Amino acid sequence: MKRIKIIKQIPRKTGPILGLLLLLLLGMGSFASAQSLDDYLREAAENNPNLEALFNDYQAALELVPQVGALPDPSLSIGYYIQPIQTRNGPTQGGITIGQQFPWFGTLKARKDVASQSAAAKFWEFNSAKNDLFFNIRQNWYQLFELEERIRITKENIDLLNYLETLATQKYETGKASMADVITVQLKIREAENQLALLQLNKKPLVHSFNNFLNRDPEENIQIPESIPLEELPNENNLEIVFQQNPQMKTLNAMKKAAKEQQRVAKLQGRPNISLSVQYVSIGRISGDDQMVPVTNGKNVIMPMVGVSIPLYRKKYNALKKEANFNLKSIEAKEIALKNDLSLAYTQIMEGLKASQLSIALYKEQIAQGKQALTLTIKDFSTGKKSYEEVLRIQGELLVYELSSVEAKVSFNTTVAQLNQLAATELEI
Repeated sequence: MKRIKIIKQIPRKTGPILGLLLLLLLGMGSFASAQSLDDYLREAAENNPNLEALFNDYQAALELVPQVGALPDPSLSIGYYIQPIQTRNGPTQGGITIGQQFPWFGTLKARKDVASQSAAAKFWEFNSAKNDLFFNIRQNWYQLFELEERIRITKENIDLLNYLETLATQKYETGKASMADVITVQLKIREAENQLALLQLNKKPLVHSFNNFLNRDPEENIQIPESIPLEELPNENNLEIVFQQNPQMKTLNAMKKAAKEQQRVAKLQGRPNISLSVQYVSIGRISGDDQMVPVTNGKNVIMPMVGVSIPLYRKKYNALKKEANFNLKSIEAKEIALKNDLSLAYTQIMEGLKASQLSIALYKEQIAQGKQALTLTIKDFSTGKKSYEEVLRIQGELLVYELSSVEAKVSFNTTVAQLNQLAATELEI
């Protein structure tokens, strides 16, 4: 947007007034192309080290599923008789035994279900962290925008005070104002310049924080648009949706399913394990008269075997069951506590949105009326109908309205981001 040039030939009395009106009505500077907030969110999702760590935790948890669902390794044993034992068929020379142990029916599936649900909990922990990260980035983004707006408004206020100083100086030169009026506005200018310097000092920590979320150079520039529209509320917006979609709730749901499966595992652990094996024994031949040697001379032996473990010591199995029951009760209590917290947060957010909307409407009206009142007051001051203190008072009130309006808009957008965080409506960017 090009700045409109002020007409050069303006009467002495009306020049500062018209300049003031132009300052109040025209935007200053040109629009800069700003990187989209969604672009920053994607960059954070790809580069944030905390997210990467949690995603690797999830991947590691997935690899546990085939481990717990697999049978134990088969056993193989080989024996050799240093002193052969003489049998009817001949001397024993050695043997080989191959065996496989099998858990009780359904145990492996139950273990896999526990591991699968535990991995699902890790997945939702990752999504919960991603959800929180997106909110923190949005909040930081809005804080940077608010800071930039405060800097812009403060600069415009300094320009306004400079015009008022010019007007006070002109009236002083014509004997229509005192030197005190000039000094007063100069003090206001110094105060505003100091406030501007403080605001600019606040920018670096916010930039550093924002870049940390994206895991990049803390000094890297961040593009903030000159204006940010008010965010729209989610289409589906109620507490039940929050309960259904909140990642922390989904994490607890997965942990609850894992705990229930762990109860099954604890019960099945107390059942016998079954083992199947085959033993092969090598038998040597007996030398001598063929008529005296048995027909089975030197014939090797193959012996199938079946065995079961005896879960005799029940204390540990009873303790496993109690552990699973306590884990389930703990998760159920956490679920109730989280629902209470989400319900309270939802109520506070909805009331905060209503308050922000009322404030935005109020400040919009006050700014329009304040600008009109300031213009009229300056005109009256130029003709001697109003005091300089009245001009500064209205100018101060207008400044407060403009700053409060920015704060209310940022508060509204931040609160909408909190609502989206509760229901995790913006996980996919």
